[in-house]
Amino acid sequence: MDPFPPMRLPSRPGATIKRIYLCRHGETAANYKRLLQGKGIDLPLNDRGTVQARSLAERLRNEKVDFIGTSHLKRAKQTAQIIHQHHPRAAWLENEDLAEISWGSWDGTDTSEIETLIQKWDRGDFEAAAPQGESPFAVEIRSVSLLYDLIYSRSENNLVFVLHGRLLRIILSSLLNRNLSKMDSFRHHNCNINILDIEILDTPSSSSPLSLSPSSKNLAIQVLACILDDCSHLTDFLL
Repeated sequence: MDPFPPMRLPSRPGATIKRIYLCRHGETAANYKRLLQGKGIDLPLNDRGTVQARSLAERLRNEKVDFIGTSHLKRAKQTAQIIHQHHPRAAWLENEDLAEISWGSWDGTDTSEIETLIQKWDRGDFEAAAPQGESPFAVEIRSVSLLYDLIYSRSENNLVFVLHGRLLRIILSSLLNRNLSKMDSFRHHNCNINILDIEILDTPSSSSPLSLSPSSKNLAIQVLACILDDCSHLTDFLL
């Protein structure tokens, strides 16, 4: 299997480049049954999900990885731990702000009502949410804000994040489009890899590192290159 392309060089003097790997967790029983699996569902990987995670870890074995971040949910944490076995010196972060969107009372169901919700999102209503659930806008605020803070504050330049399907769509749309209008255009196979080479153009105020919104922080970075939904390490059985 061919290695990933080398990290891009800065486009201007003094800029910093960081490579961000955004990966989805392995399969769970809820994934297999095609049930909604949000922040309120905390299932471990199933057997196929474990094999997927091992394939993902093998794909990243020869990459430079010096930081691994994950949500607190078992499916993401177990996937990240398998990657960490190949990179035992990598810094480790587990944070609830990297958890999946909450589907509220729909969590664990196969309700068809989600189609109506997605239609609202397609019309640009990103504050719409499932009953007792989270909106994409709320998820963007908690997750993308944390992601930017880590990109700016961490000394490491090669950061792996093991995340969730809807969360990845929100993050990728926010980073690449500076809004959420394209989130449903991004695919998210279990244990896929998205790679972003990010150039940091500016540094947020050290006196208030959390004060910038995701949209304003976007103006301080530039994505120089990206690879989306790479599944070359997964056989047809694992897709």
